Amino acid sequence: MTKPKLFLIDATALCYRAFYAVRGLSTSIGQPTNAVYGFVNILNKLLKDKKPQYLAVCFDVSRDTFRAKKFAEYKINRAPMPDELSGQIPIIKEVISAYGITIFEQEGFEADDVIATLARKAKENDIPAVIVSSDKDILQLVDKNTEVFSPYKDEGTMYDDKKVLERFGVQPEKIADIIALMGDSVDNIPSVPGIGEKTAVSLIKEFGSVEKLLGSVDEIKTEKIKKAIKDNIDTIKLNKELALLDKRMELDFDLDKLKLADIH
Repeated sequence: MTKPKLFLIDATALCYRAFYAVRGLSTSIGQPTNAVYGFVNILNKLLKDKKPQYLAVCFDVSRDTFRAKKFAEYKINRAPMPDELSGQIPIIKEVISAYGITIFEQEGFEADDVIATLARKAKENDIPAVIVSSDKDILQLVDKNTEVFSPYKDEGTMYDDKKVLERFGVQPEKIADIIALMGDSVDNIPSVPGIGEKTAVSLIKEFGSVEKLLGSVDEIKTEKIKKAIKDNIDTIKLNKELALLDKRMELDFDLDKLKLADIH
């Protein structure tokens, strides 16, 4: 018998995706509804295809997070949420609640941190977790108990540890190390000059982690890369802190409340 799974949806990311994928929908009084329509379609497809027994939906609250306090430029290149989208978020939350689905969000943290904490709690309760997201940084959570499902291409892509290794060349727990070196333009995490994904992967495969790399800088064979690492040690350390998701948030976790009723 298949073990019940807890599905964790990165709702803020899905709302953005839905908003830009479908345009021009509104009510007779001019209330935009394109994001609502797109989000509900994605949610219904997930419910139909994956039939989750347990489900939680996670939202960002604001940009005032612990990462922004560490690095003021974090996500600074992202435009504010469009008014046409922000005005639909309360409606989307009403729909989610009408489905009987629990919403999680917490000031000072991103949805990814909420998801990381819930995935940890699921593991502690011996419940497999499936994270619904297309963000690269969320892949650091993949392990024997946790998969990531990116729902957008064809039938979607399910990432287990083997799939992450196949795509990035390192194990999931090393994703944050790669981001620490190559940066992440989406979140405005700066790259080390001259280091892209290929070089970052090569260095982490050779040294094992950012910490071991920084402790063995003189062993780097390429002089240009060695100098770039030495010149950006503080940046690399900060990048790693920004990339790591917080699994230790204080969240109430009651599996019974996350159980889905039959939705028709």
